[in-house]
Amino acid sequence: LFCRNMSLDASFLQQHVGPALAKALSEVVVKNPEDAIDFIGNYLIKYAKDNEELLAESSKIQETQNVQQAAEATVASQNKAKKSLATALATQLQDDEALFTELAEAQARFESPEDGVVKPSLGPELRLKTLAVVQKVIDYVKSRTGANACYLGELRSMPEDGPKFLSYSTTGADSQFLVQDNVSLGEPEPDEEDTPKPETGALTWTLFDPVHDEPPPEPEMPEDADPETWVAPVVPPPLPPKVHVQNVLREERMKFYKFPRKGAYLAARVKYNNSIHAEALNAEHLTADPYPEPVEGGEEEEGEAAAEEEPAAAEEVGEGEGDAEGEAAALVIKKELKIWDANTAEVKGVLAVDTMGSGRSFTGQEEEFVQRAAAALSTFLEAMTKHQYQAEVVLQRNRLASNAALAEGAEGRA
Repeated sequence: LFCRNMSLDASFLQQHVGPALAKALSEVVVKNPEDAIDFIGNYLIKYAKDNEELLAESSKIQETQNVQQAAEATVASQNKAKKSLATALATQLQDDEALFTELAEAQARFESPEDGVVKPSLGPELRLKTLAVVQKVIDYVKSRTGANACYLGELRSMPEDGPKFLSYSTTGADSQFLVQDNVSLGEPEPDEEDTPKPETGALTWTLFDPVHDEPPPEPEMPEDADPETWVAPVVPPPLPPKVHVQNVLREERMKFYKFPRKGAYLAARVKYNNSIHAEALNAEHLTADPYPEPVEGGEEEEGEAAAEEEPAAAEEVGEGEGDAEGEAAALVIKKELKIWDANTAEVKGVLAVDTMGSGRSFTGQEEEFVQRAAAALSTFLEAMTKHQYQAEVVLQRNRLASNAALAEGAEGRA
């Protein structure tokens, strides 16, 4: 055991003391000082001090490297998060555009049968398709904005010149109770000059202020532009007006169901010309020709030119000049149902979302999305009601023709 301890002590001295003492003895031999013991002591003190500074510098360098690595890791993490956020945002924007594209495609005019017979279920089918698309938009807007509720309301009055109220037609699954209830808007009270004060009425009333329908100013030509070559830039249509209350508890014009809850309210106006209402039918459409002049399929000619050339082409085929069968095959007659414009009635409403209960406000991007969704819904609803009117007119025409045929047959038998 003694030998083992001696071996350990020798190893420790050789590792920690040997190098310093060897250098000190080497310096003593070289410099041959008068007091060798004092020289060795001072040398060892200086050696220890230099070694401490060297270790401290090394530790400082290592610490600096650690800080730098941590900073680089943080930057890399932030870049990764930004990239992930950008990817998520890009995906979200793609989903938004897919929704708007679906709305635009649903607006395409329905293809009518070439024989002019419209099945009786076409009108109801269009209505069901419209409701399904609107419900999809409501559900998407609710999810897209992180709202607690989303609902589509229409401005009505009962009687026609009576008080205004909002009647909700489509809502999310959590807001079905709104369909059963109406919301009084509280028309602003007029002042001494009979001018309504928007601040005295319900908040949503401000969306229907006529000032929102004023056309945007025309772009002005720059002073240094050439009048002969300058072309006015195309100004995109403005987004629908909106209201955004970040904290509904601080807005006196807000109204609540049951009890107030902290959160935000965002609404954008929906406005379109409705072709389905009591006064929509134009009696002239029931006797008008449902088809324009047939158009030769191989050429893109419109109006009177196409109408004038077709009889000539038909006459040539009838005379048998050339290959009659080939000419008949080349002449493709396309029948397109004429689109009638109804006596439309303007409809105003709102597309609204709220976060009441969660306390979160909406971002600027979410505001713009709700406005775009309201604009797309307006265009979609106007187009779909026009399609429904078209189907209704054709259906009424078929009924009148059937009744006339029955009456003529009855007269013949009489």
